[in-house]
Amino acid sequence: MPRLSDFYKRHPGVLINLHSRIGQFDFEHNGIDAAIGVGDGAWPGLVSYKLCDETLLPIISPSIAQTHPIRAPRDLTRHLLLRVAARSDSWIRWFEDQQIDERSINVGPQFELTSHLIEAVSSGIGIGLVPSFLVQDELASGAVMLAIDRPLRTGLSYYLFLPAGDQPLPQSVAFREWILSRAQQDFAEPHTVSHPR
Repeated sequence: MPRLSDFYKRHPGVLINLHSRIGQFDFEHNGIDAAIGVGDGAWPGLVSYKLCDETLLPIISPSIAQTHPIRAPRDLTRHLLLRVAARSDSWIRWFEDQQIDERSINVGPQFELTSHLIEAVSSGIGIGLVPSFLVQDELASGAVMLAIDRPLRTGLSYYLFLPAGDQPLPQSVAFREWILSRAQQDFAEPHTVSHPR
């Protein structure tokens, strides 16, 4: 979201309407021209453009970190662990990666949007586990900080999806070229994978 102002500077005549959806998306029934999703990039009838690999970071508010510091992964069991509804098993995977019994998880509330979860973390409600690229600005500003330097690499990636076969709309081409350029600047070099019907 913070980077969209750059797109509008470069393409002032193009409007982007943003919608958040949990689960699978249907281009034809939902009137979608493009989508960004996380997975393996395989989606029948769509062309996927890899943007970045997914790494999840455990984040905490500076005030909670000061009063209840995290010195070892097991210390997270004393905190309320916030979750994103679409990825409610992420903490289980993190605890498994740390070789800690998942039954010790102190399950907290779920949030539909990652941005809401980040706000909840910054206000001191609990600890969140969020994609690294979605929390860079908050980490840089000090609104949140790493609870502990134990990232979780999920093996999934974020992709831009466009319909396969048809000539893409000029607006979709402009957005594709812009976001791939941003991905090259901010992450690894993207690549394209086609998945015919």
